[in-house]
Amino acid sequence: MAGHPFSYYPPGLYYAMTDLARKYDISVKEVETVLIRHALTREFGFKCDHKEEKVRTNKQKKKTYCVWCWRRLEVLREPRTQRIVNDFKFIPGDYKTLKTFMEPAEGLSENEGRETMK
Repeated sequence: MAGHPFSYYPPGLYYAMTDLARKYDISVKEVETVLIRHALTREFGFKCDHKEEKVRTNKQKKKTYCVWCWRRLEVLREPRTQRIVNDFKFIPGDYKTLKTFMEPAEGLSENEGRETMK
């Protein structure tokens, strides 16, 4: 199972994931996560709403993601607090999901999008 320190994949699957990782300049773990998330979404209806309390930003790499599903997000507006008299009001941020190698580019069919996205 993924995540176990002694888990491994058959060589053919691992090399295919490695090729994808190199092609899209991401880690093999991210390829694995995208494939699992895509299969669960497509076949079993998995959906994550990326609620504010589940969104985190890696301070070293400055990448924002959902901790519930590990989906990368683009920050459209940072969350902030606003002082109102002697109280603070939390104003949530706005986020947009980033496209993965499994999603077609705009205006292309599913197979064309996978080949042309970089």
